[in-house]
Amino acid sequence: MANVIKWANALSTRASLEAAVAEVADCLEKSLPSKADLGLVFISSAYASEYPRLIPLLQERLSLPVLIGCGGSGIIGMNTNGLPVEVEGGPALSLSLACLPDVSVKSFHIPGDALPDLDSPPDAWVDLIGISPQEQPQFILFSDPSSSKINDLLQ
Repeated sequence: MANVIKWANALSTRASLEAAVAEVADCLEKSLPSKADLGLVFISSAYASEYPRLIPLLQERLSLPVLIGCGGSGIIGMNTNGLPVEVEGGPALSLSLACLPDVSVKSFHIPGDALPDLDSPPDAWVDLIGISPQEQPQFILFSDPSSSKINDLLQ
């Protein structure tokens, strides 16, 4: 029973980024029985001018070895009543945390101009991300919607 994967999510619609971070952190600290291995953060464009402050604020509250995420105009998450909601056009911060026993998690960033083309050998991808196919990796992918090479990556 100790090696069970656990996920928890919290959503805040507070106008202040500090208050939103505090609300999701407080909620998630109560929800997970152990330290999280992965964090997925989604922040609304209503906080766009404050994006650079998000990671330091989260790091003050939570110890996360891997944190990935993105911004958007619509954010989904669980409200304080435990119900799923979508917030569009207003301030919203959604944070999901995962306890992943016996799972190795690695994050990486690939600039769009560094993606190999379709004629590149498979080793180009292995060299780029540093993970061999023999490890049978699984991925969570966030892409720049304006990247012209995203189709190459998906193929």
